[in-house]
Amino acid sequence: MRIEVRLPERRHHAASVRQQDSRQTRGQDGFTILELAVYVALFSALLAPIVSMGMAGTKATVEHDTITRLQERNRAALFRLGKELRSAISTTVSSSMRVLKPDGRERKSR
Repeated sequence: MRIEVRLPERRHHAASVRQQDSRQTRGQDGFTILELAVYVALFSALLAPIVSMGMAGTKATVEHDTITRLQERNRAALFRLGKELRSAISTTVSSSMRVLKPDGRERKSR
């Protein structure tokens, strides 16, 4: 049994070294610039709606809090106004004063 080993010719030696280098490079883990660009583009396209929904939710929360505060202030003002009106109506009128009803008739004091 005879085994022959052939060495590449000298003029093709540089080309064969490049081929071996490219084979080794292909086997290495990592990403090319194009792969990274595609990844970033896809990630951005998927992340944009999520960020948009979060921002819209935050804006809605702020608006809701503002409306709630305004309603609470209005409720307190109306409560105070009602209390003042009830207080004004229920005051006792001195006997020397006459209180008239809207139709002009005299109102009997309590």
